[in-house]
Amino acid sequence: MTRRLTNDPAEMVAIGLERLGVLATDGNDLTRPRLTTHSFSGHADAIDQVAVALRHAGFATEIDDDDARDVSAQAMTVTDEPWLREAMVILCRVADRFGVTYEGWEALADQSHT
Repeated sequence: MTRRLTNDPAEMVAIGLERLGVLATDGNDLTRPRLTTHSFSGHADAIDQVAVALRHAGFATEIDDDDARDVSAQAMTVTDEPWLREAMVILCRVADRFGVTYEGWEALADQSHT
């Protein structure tokens, strides 16, 4: 049985807009670059391929040592709405290309708010 992937950029944008709202409400400057971490899960072979593709795109990647079914990708970027709308389309397409699930992203708060 094949699992249907749910890498929906529109859904990820909606979730991301909430996250951006929280960052802004907490006083973070969304025009400042911050460390963002994106998470993917799937079959170990596909996760290895995703990690390579993301490294080629400029991300630092780390595969979960426990089960090799998760990879995180980090980059410094401005996390504003235009970034969100573009990044979610790209990252969901990457996930679909390799048959994995894009789990979402996190971003560090401004240094003065941590």
